This record gives sequence, C-alpha cells and structure tokens, in this order.
Amino acid sequence: MGHTLRKWLAIASWVGLALLSGCGGGGDTADTTPTAGTAEILADVQSTIGATLEGVTVSVVGTAGSAQTDANGDARLSALERGRSHALRFTKDGFADQFKLVALGAIAPSAVINVEMLALEPFQTLVDARIGGSLSGKHGAKIELPADALVNASGQAVTGAVQISLTPVNVAGGDLGGFPGAFEGIPEGGARGAIERNIADADLVIGAVLVAGGRAPVVVTDDMVRTMKPGAVIVDVAIDQGGCIETIHETTHNDP
Repeated sequence: MGHTLRKWLAIASWVGLALLSGCGGGGDTADTTPTAGTAEILADVQSTIGATLEGVTVSVVGTAGSAQTDANGDARLSALERGRSHALRFTKDGFADQFKLVALGAIAPSAVINVEMLALEPFQTLVDARIGGSLSGKHGAKIELPADALVNASGQAVTGAVQISLTPVNVAGGDLGGFPGAFEGIPEGGARGAIERNIADADLVIGAVLVAGGRAPVVVTDDMVRTMKPGAVIVDVAIDQGGCIETIHETTHNDP
C-alpha cells in the first residue's frame, strides 16, 4: 500500500461508531433523450439542515450515466429502464456519500425523490496506520485503532498516514436522513438489498426496529411498498417511535 495518504470516514452516533471507506464521485452525463419503455428520476438534494446542495454528482450504480445538481439542488436522470429498481449514488466533497434505491414502475414516466446528505467534520490525520493510535471529535466521538487495524480489499495492512473524519450523527434528530445509505442495504455493484428483494413477494411485513430513546429509522421506503402485491399486509410495531416504514401513520379503532 506504500505511504500514500488515504481518507477514511468514521460516522458516529451519540452512542456508537462505524468506520466506512471514503469514496469519490464522477461519471459521464446521462443521456437525456426519452425513449419508449424508459423513465426519468428527478432528485432534489439538500443537506441535513435543509441547505440546497449544488454540484452533487448523481450516478446510476453499475452504469456510466450521471448528472449534477444545479443551483436549486435538482438533478435529472433520464432514459432509465422502467419496471425495475435503480441504485443511485450521491457524492460531493465535504459530505458523506449517500445512496438511494429507486423503484421505477412499468407505466409511470418519472419518479421524484428527496435526498439528504451529511456534512463531514474536518479530516484528522492518523500519522501511521501501521502503528495505530486514537483520534477524538465532537460530542465525545473517539476512535481507537490498534496497530495494523486497517486493511485494504486484499487483506493487506494499510501503512502510512491516514485521514479520518469523525462525524457525530444524532440518530434521534435531523441527522438520521443523511446517514450514508439510509439503511437501503445497497452492496457494491448496486444489487438490491435484502429487504427490497423480498418485500415484493411478502404476504405480511412486520416492522420491528428499536432505537432506545430515539426515532426508529426508516428501513422500508414508499418505493418498496409500491412493489408489494395486492392484499399484502403491513404491521409496524415501531409506530410509537415514528415507524420504520415510510409514510406509515398511527391508527386507532375509531380512526382505522
């Protein structure tokens, strides 16, 4: 691996810590010519504090197609195949990469999505990954790396200086929507996550996600719900914490 300076991203909740690989963006401009059997995705991108984000690269995972957000934070991806899901990746310097899985119907000509991105804390330098060390950030976020704790995709120990951003995420507040991947479960290559892959054939979906003292994360999106077969039933036992299924709302016997 040599001594090339590398960047890593550490996303921390108030009580937990995860280490994620920092990634870049790029790609060619998507074909905007509408054709039969295709649709488009319109994306509105903001920061977790509601600021419009210009210059975000929006790419379709597994293809060369991409677009960039304009001054209004809007991007348009066209000529996408209908009747299937597309994994989108959002990248911008200073922000954690975001992913969104969008299911396009067989008939609808377009889909509109809203995306939040999380601003990163400034990168700190770990002098030598071979030796290890510790770094501290805001709100008590801390990472302790033993010697040779970081390895590359081949399993070889990373050596030399490494840059790490310790970015706290308030999982009970407005930061949750900007958590990288937003629990979409999109692996490398853009294959569908386990939830989306199985929900279309399910007769009964039970949501049971607990975040002690905070809002439950949304793990089933509206797009996923639209793929469910007629007559399928959803029960969200996390409704007291806001629900883990998008657009879910609390009901009663008097107001079913």
